[in-house]
Amino acid sequence: MATIGSFGGVKFTVSDKTLLTFSDFTRNKESRWQTINVIGGKPRKEFEGPGLEKITFSVLLSASLNVNPDRILKKWLEMLDKGRVSKLLLKNRPVGNTYFSLEAIAVDGIDVDNRGNVWKQRVSLTLEEYPKKAKAPKKKSVKKKKSTAKTKKDVAGTMIITTKSVHIRSGPGVSNKVLGYALKGNELTVYRKVNGWYALGNGKYITADASYSKFEARKGAK
Repeated sequence: MATIGSFGGVKFTVSDKTLLTFSDFTRNKESRWQTINVIGGKPRKEFEGPGLEKITFSVLLSASLNVNPDRILKKWLEMLDKGRVSKLLLKNRPVGNTYFSLEAIAVDGIDVDNRGNVWKQRVSLTLEEYPKKAKAPKKKSVKKKKSTAKTKKDVAGTMIITTKSVHIRSGPGVSNKVLGYALKGNELTVYRKVNGWYALGNGKYITADASYSKFEARKGAK
């Protein structure tokens, strides 16, 4: 069995036993132009863009060709009623490299057997191009940095400088870089105590020696 194409879940096949193919295939496409009237002169035309491609073809559904006419027609009618779109494939390649909507179905030449079953019918399909929107590029996820901001619950207390000035360093120790100075009377928020040094937040530390400052613990602080 050779598959020569497909549309809407129906495969067009040709073999010694089965024949399901199309005929009267037409393909039309037009461009879109706007006519602008010019006073005292000929109308001017402006190109608006490409038009939608239209395709029509007929398919003979015959039980004598090992095809179930009702089953095939039912698939296309369901597609029509639910507004589904599909690619039209010929030789496993998409026609126009786009999707098509099924705009109309016409059925004629119906033959039935002595039990009332449809034995043969010709179905004509009208398709129209359905350009799908291009998918927007995925935005790169940006990992949010964990906030280093301290909340009131993190505060251990407040220190008040009682001497002329005290070094503020980049770590809990005199070997760390001096970042600045705290002057007498300054009130500084303390978040925790590390090896005899107060952590002021944002990588700043100051000595916890009581001869340089007075510390007041926050109520409820652990």
